[in-house]
Amino acid sequence: MRTKPSWLYLWSRNPHNVARLRRVRNHFNLWFGYTLISFAAFVAVAYHVGTDLYDKVVIDARREGYAQALTVFEARHKQRLASDQDYINQVCTQWWFNMSGTERTLENKGKRK
Repeated sequence: MRTKPSWLYLWSRNPHNVARLRRVRNHFNLWFGYTLISFAAFVAVAYHVGTDLYDKVVIDARREGYAQALTVFEARHKQRLASDQDYINQVCTQWWFNMSGTERTLENKGKRK
């Protein structure tokens, strides 16, 4: 015994309904296609702009960091030179006062030609 066909089967066999389904399907295919393409374009542009901005931010941060590091290095270098000069002055002064009882001339007075 055959069963009664469902209403959906009967509805889907109507050519008018088939055409309606095709129109809806084509419409949504186009709509989804345009939506997908526009979203992909938006993502591509956003990625491009974002990477450019990120690169600029990173480059600026590196330049600022290098400038700060150079400033710190120069300050430490000047301090080191100053402390070295202080040490040299201290050693020379100590040598001068240690030699206070002797001759301070550096040339050798004997054996001149």
